[in-house]
Amino acid sequence: MRGLAQLIAAAAISAAFAGPAKAGGIGLVLDTLEDDRRGCRLVFALSNRTGHGFKAYGLTLTVLDDGGGVLRRLPARTRGMPAGVLTATSFVAHDVPCDTIAAVRLDGIFACRTADGAEPDCIALTAPSSHARVPFSR
Repeated sequence: MRGLAQLIAAAAISAAFAGPAKAGGIGLVLDTLEDDRRGCRLVFALSNRTGHGFKAYGLTLTVLDDGGGVLRRLPARTRGMPAGVLTATSFVAHDVPCDTIAAVRLDGIFACRTADGAEPDCIALTAPSSHARVPFSR
């Protein structure tokens, strides 16, 4: 079921995803927040326009409440990111109800390695944005 939700999310935004990543960059869009029995599932779409596939891409996310307080810090790693492909992934903020989330912040990228072993400056390459009801930024 989770895989189906990710595919649906990716398909739903693929036509509208022409914008956030600059040429040669990585677009990282917070697409939806979904209630999950374990907390809130954050669904993301990634658009890799760098021309390189990535075997490692790990993010540090911070989930914030409406007063700017930290609800959860979330290290999140994808299973890779092919070049020129729109992919979807999701991460659960355990024990955090979706309705308490006011914003999500990209605090850093702890893993960034291309398929050939290079380690580019992925924080500079990544353009966060949101289609969800909450903002997503650095």
